[in-house]
This record gives sequence, C-alpha cells and structure tokens, in this order.
Amino acid sequence: MTDPAPIGHNMPPEPTPFEAMDIHIADLMETAKGFLDGEPIETPEMAAIVAKLIDEGRKAGKDADALRKDEAKPFDDGKKAVQEKWKPIIARCDLVVDTAKKALVPYQLKLEREQAEAAAKAREEAEQAQQEALKAERAAREAADLEAAERAEELRKAADRAERTANKAEKCAPTIAVEGARGIGLRSYWIAELVDPLAALKHYKQAQPEALKAWLLDQAQKDANAGKRAIPGFAINEDREGGMNMFDACPAHSPGDAVHWRAQTLKGDGTAAMALAYIDARDVMRRLDEVCGPDGWSDSYTETAKGRLLCTISIKCGDAWISKSDGAGDTDVEGEKGAISDAFKRAAVKWGVGRYLYDMDAIWAECESADRNGKKYWRKWTPRGLAQLKGAAGSAVAPSSPGRTSLSPRSS
Repeated sequence: MTDPAPIGHNMPPEPTPFEAMDIHIADLMETAKGFLDGEPIETPEMAAIVAKLIDEGRKAGKDADALRKDEAKPFDDGKKAVQEKWKPIIARCDLVVDTAKKALVPYQLKLEREQAEAAAKAREEAEQAQQEALKAERAAREAADLEAAERAEELRKAADRAERTANKAEKCAPTIAVEGARGIGLRSYWIAELVDPLAALKHYKQAQPEALKAWLLDQAQKDANAGKRAIPGFAINEDREGGMNMFDACPAHSPGDAVHWRAQTLKGDGTAAMALAYIDARDVMRRLDEVCGPDGWSDSYTETAKGRLLCTISIKCGDAWISKSDGAGDTDVEGEKGAISDAFKRAAVKWGVGRYLYDMDAIWAECESADRNGKKYWRKWTPRGLAQLKGAAGSAVAPSSPGRTSLSPRSS
C-alpha cells in the first residue's frame, strides 16, 4: 500500500517573477478596460480612479523593467567581459589597416596618373584609327577598287578594336592585387559644396519642405529664446497663461548636425549598414541650456543597491522644480563614465529630449567595412552615407518647440 499523498502535493509551483508580473499586468489591463471605455470622465471619483490607474501602470512598468534588467544582467556582464578582452587586439588590427592604407595612397595616386595617361593615349590611337578607316572607306567607294575595299575593311576592324581598348582603359581603375582577397584601390567620394545658396534653398523648399521648415523653426526659436522679438517671416507669440512649457520645448527637433549614427546591421557585401540615431550628452546639455537657461535645470546622481547609476534631471517650471529620473549600468566602452552619460541621456528622454529619434524609421546608408577572419565589420560612414543620414535627420518629425515664446511662420 502506498503512502498517502502529502497535503498540497497537487498545487502548482510558485510562478516565476516573469509569470507573476505577467499576471499582475493582465489584471491591471482588465481593470483598466472597465474604466477606459471611451466614455468621458465627468466626476472627481472617476478622475481619481483613472489617476490611480496611471500611477499603478507606471509602477508596474518600472517593476517589470527592473526584473528584465535583473534577468539580463548575467548576459550583459558576460558581454562586457568579452568586449573588453577583444577590443584592444581588434583596435590594433584597425591601426595596421589604417596606417597601411595611408602608406599606399601616394603609390595608388601614381598608378592612377599612369592609368589616366595610358587611357588618354589609347583614346588618341582609337580616334586616329577611326580617321584612317573612314578615309580608306571613302577612297574605296570612289575608286571601285576591290583590294582597296579589303584594306578599308581591315582598317575598320582595327579601328573597332582600338575603340574597345580605349573604352576599357577609361573604365579600368588601378588596383593592387592581394592573393586570395579583393584587390585594393582608391575609392572616389562625392562631397557637396554650396555655391548658390538661393538655388539650394529653392531646391530643398520643393524637395524637402517639412525638413526645411523644421530647421527654420529651430533657428528662429533659438533667436526668440535669446531675446529677439522681431524675426522676418515669423510671428513671435507670447504665452502668458502657460509660461515656459518645458514639456513642449524640450522635445523640439535637434539640428541635423547634432544627431549621430550608430551602425546596427551590416549588409553582406559590407557596402551599407542600418543606422540608429542618437544624440550625445553635450547635445542634451545644449538643449536644456537653450530651453531652460543655464540656471533653470540641474542634474544629480545616486547609485542603487545593485550598482546602477541613477540620474535625476530637475527643471524649474514656474515657481516649482520638477524632477525625472532614469538609470544605466556601466557601458562596454567607457565603464563608469559611459554609465553617467547614458543615465543622463535616459533621464533627458523622460523630458522629451531626443525622444522623437526613437520614432525614426531605420535607414540604410553607405559605409566602409573591414574584413577580419572572413567576416565583414563596419568601419565608418562614407561622405555619401553621412549625407544620406543627415537628410534623414532633417526629415524626422519632431514636436514643435515653443520655449519661452512660441513661433509660427508667416504665410508667404
């Protein structure tokens, strides 16, 4: 006879932290559906319930994110150790490649000059052969001479061969052969130079009107924040009721040259990469100075029990200081310094600084790559790739930036 089963033996196991949080948030969603049904809020009691839902939603999101970070920490720590181990030797490889490329440039330019001279000579010979063939063909037609016609045909064939040789020479780019690998040659870059500002303005007014408008608004807002009250083409509107609307001003569009790009995914042939946009800490400081004034904001830092750095950005709104916080761990690149910068930027996102960049579509841009052990790695953006990325940053949609005074373009 078997022993009786102990009490509770058929009870399910305790839920994992993920399962428990999933149940909690599912319950919160069901509760919210009962109150957020599209009907207007008309009583203080209903308003208090909805406000409570907001508070519980924020707390649940923060708790869930903390659990996510705890679960990911062993993987992040392992990744950091691998990065630190391999980074120095990979950097030495890049140094070898960059230095070798610089050493090759004078020789490559010499090859390019020689190739250009050879192509010019081949073109001259092709044109001369063409003239001789035409002359022989005319003479053969006038003389009705069969032998002359045969000579003219041979000269025509020679002229066609010379033409093909000249075409090939003009298209040939000098390269240095590398056994078992792709040859090395000089790459051409196309760099835009502004020579007619009015023509350029007319072009971009037609091609990218929204990007141009966003840039003009940004420039005018800076002038308005600096005290200018008369700007041609703009109306300067004072908002006395709301005062400085930090929640609108901070998220304003960053200038295209303040947006940086990190390569995420490299194409198989190494000629283009998917780029993610970001702004650095100095750009965030500049935005806060422009909107709030240097004495209108402050930042402070504390370390959590788990070693994460928490940044709090406080902004003076009227007579009150409002604070928002977020944190980060050490980065793969600069450790504690990177954590301070990341925490600062994350806290600024809560004020809306650079938040619109997260809504930008991913963009593929031209880049240079390097080969290591048969695998390609991103090295840097080409000038054409940087132009593509700058155009994408200028076209991004961001909230308007009223600052201390709001701007609206005058209709033309």
